[in-house]
Amino acid sequence: MNRMKCLSPARFGGLLPAAIALCAVAAPLPASAAACRATDFTDNPLSSWSEVQRLSFVTEMTRTEYDKLKAAPEDSPNHYTLITQSEGISEAREAAYKKL
Repeated sequence: MNRMKCLSPARFGGLLPAAIALCAVAAPLPASAAACRATDFTDNPLSSWSEVQRLSFVTEMTRTEYDKLKAAPEDSPNHYTLITQSEGISEAREAAYKKL
């Protein structure tokens, strides 16, 4: 079966383009979704970032990111003293805000 025929607007009574446009208007992406987010830390470890970049990241990191970085050993390129010395994610964020 031809996939293009299955998805053709004629099959949906010409409503497919209107439905797609409506979804785009009803659920726009937030501006932050367009930005690239580093959560893997394998291509760009924290040690390769500037201090301002690290501090900015800490202010917006997720719980998963915090947990991963908190467990980083001292010899890891992802070890960041501000995170490892913090009691929790809130304290790390506050410390980063103060330094910024």
